[in-house]
Amino acid sequence: MPEDEITILQGAKTQLSKIMESLNKSHREHLLSFAIQEWMTMKIGVDSDDESNDEDEHVLDDPAAKLRKIVEEIRDKIPLNAILPSENIQLPTKGPNDDCDPKITVHVDGFLYEDDDIEDLVKEGKMSRNYCKDCGSKNTSPLIFISHSASRDELYLIFNTLLPTLDGKILLDVGSRLGAVLYGAYVYSDAEKIIGVEMNKDLCDLQNEVIRKHKMDKRIEIINKRIEDTGDLVRVADVVVLNNVFEFYLSEEEQTSVWKFLRDNIKKGAFIVSRPSISSSLSSLNTGIDVDQWIKPVDSEIDQPVNYFAEETERVDDSMKIFCYNVL
Repeated sequence: MPEDEITILQGAKTQLSKIMESLNKSHREHLLSFAIQEWMTMKIGVDSDDESNDEDEHVLDDPAAKLRKIVEEIRDKIPLNAILPSENIQLPTKGPNDDCDPKITVHVDGFLYEDDDIEDLVKEGKMSRNYCKDCGSKNTSPLIFISHSASRDELYLIFNTLLPTLDGKILLDVGSRLGAVLYGAYVYSDAEKIIGVEMNKDLCDLQNEVIRKHKMDKRIEIINKRIEDTGDLVRVADVVVLNNVFEFYLSEEEQTSVWKFLRDNIKKGAFIVSRPSISSSLSSLNTGIDVDQWIKPVDSEIDQPVNYFAEETERVDDSMKIFCYNVL
């Protein structure tokens, strides 16, 4: 795509993102559906009733509706906290998430459960936002909510505002778990190859089931390995996604080793999308990595993501923000 067309496209994406951010969730979904039907189906002449159009050939579906359908299917297959029995979750004792006291920390997957879903669960008595500090009293404090996935709104912003056009590019999601980033990349970007590396086989099986059912396997691939064993993939990736990826699953020694591996193998010019910030992730580890010599922040309009799990008056801290970097 010519440089001037890329600039125009990025400007249009920025304007659209500002409009979307000004709307509530219901209005956003209606606007997305309108855009799909009015400008991508009717105007281009694609017959939405033509069954010969296959998802493998980039049928212009409503992306938000597609993600909702995937969400509904996954919810039925896993526990409410989205943690499988075969997973070994370790609450960090150091770093940006060291406040996760197991007694008051709740795992809720941001991809599967949005704000309205949380409210419904609270009303049904299946979940609470607060805990009682003194048994039987009204002295309560908010529970700590942890998500290991990006929300659907965050996925939209990542691929429509944070990152450039990914036509012909390779995206690698490290620790892909349920596959949220992979599905988001599929519906919201033109990435040629979307790869998820996940060390838990049960999660790999779940992702592969979704991918096959929705005929996304021409662009999405799942690798059941530790990231350190996929050097060839890391070295060719144009985008590497690291979303709460190491500190809940690896020892400090393992984290240090993996960060050094990534520093040595992610190619120059690649983008890294991370949460929390890389500097925060490295702050409690002895990696010897000079962050300023390795990466530079990319200017973006994602200053503060939607925090579905906090009260309106609560501030969203750096551990919840999404960061983007360019490798030097």
